[in-house]
Amino acid sequence: ENTNQQLEENVGVLMEILADFDVSTNTSSDEIWFVHNGLFLVKWLFSTYPELIGDIIVRNFEAQKMFFSLLVNIITKIEVTDESYHLVLEATDILTIVSYSTNHLEVL
Repeated sequence: ENTNQQLEENVGVLMEILADFDVSTNTSSDEIWFVHNGLFLVKWLFSTYPELIGDIIVRNFEAQKMFFSLLVNIITKIEVTDESYHLVLEATDILTIVSYSTNHLEVL
């Protein structure tokens, strides 16, 4: 139980950190890879522990709202290039995993 709570808190912090990424101004290669790696980690954790997604969302409600807005912005505002398609792929995968795991997805 304690491990699950720590995981929920840590994922919440990771979502907060990533949610600060501004897709319109942070376009350097290093910034894109930083966000990609963070998104990949969130996707991996959500894929590994789908039963915790609902609790993670409830426990970190404000962070998940900002994080899901980031995912939507990535999908809708980033021009897909050789470097950026990884971001779009991870964002799409995360939203898909969350919607399947919770049978519900409220993005905005």
